[in-house]
Amino acid sequence: MNFYSHAYVTTELFERGEFSRSTHALPTLILGSMLPDFATMSGNRLESVDDPVLAEGVALHHATDRAFHGAPRFVEWCRSGSVLKEAGLSYGASRACAHVGCELMLDAWLIATDSGHVGRYYRAALERAIPLATAVTWRDPEGTDRYLTLLARLDNWGVPTGYDDDRVVAERLSRILEGRPRLAFSAEQLPVVEAWARDQRVKIDAEAEALVEGVIAALSDAGPPESST
Repeated sequence: MNFYSHAYVTTELFERGEFSRSTHALPTLILGSMLPDFATMSGNRLESVDDPVLAEGVALHHATDRAFHGAPRFVEWCRSGSVLKEAGLSYGASRACAHVGCELMLDAWLIATDSGHVGRYYRAALERAIPLATAVTWRDPEGTDRYLTLLARLDNWGVPTGYDDDRVVAERLSRILEGRPRLAFSAEQLPVVEAWARDQRVKIDAEAEALVEGVIAALSDAGPPESST
């Protein structure tokens, strides 16, 4: 799941009464649920989180990913990478594009169907990030600077729109994978990835609600995860 989808799932669980915390805690909980993705995006590795609500969100992130990545519908979505392989992308690139690309398009579906509700909490979570930056310890001494740079970029972006455009999805995948030789694909292959995204989006839009509800149900059955941070 991409970071915005984590914000969505966290909000839904909270509003369905799965957490015994006040509404004031929700933006911090959402921030924690996105923090592992923010670590990856800023080239960081988390060392520790010295805030109980933030740490609870981090634990929820990992529990959500386990439920999501094991969901039969998502596994099936990822198998669509075989189309990209048949079209000439490497094995690694086709698998990476299918996994990450489907997550980006799921974000697009959630944003389009949510009417801005989660978006408001998402922005509130970003507003909490800088005051809570001292509660996060990174393994790299320069980790905080990279994290703050990412936060500024995300704040300027706002709710991450654009993934409803198949060309944007293909270009974003190219940028994400370009520094990884086994996963990267060439500029000449962009139209192939764009065509795959266009076809795969039909399936995602038809099945996204059932997939997300299944993940939320699995998390509800398991109860709030315990933080190990």
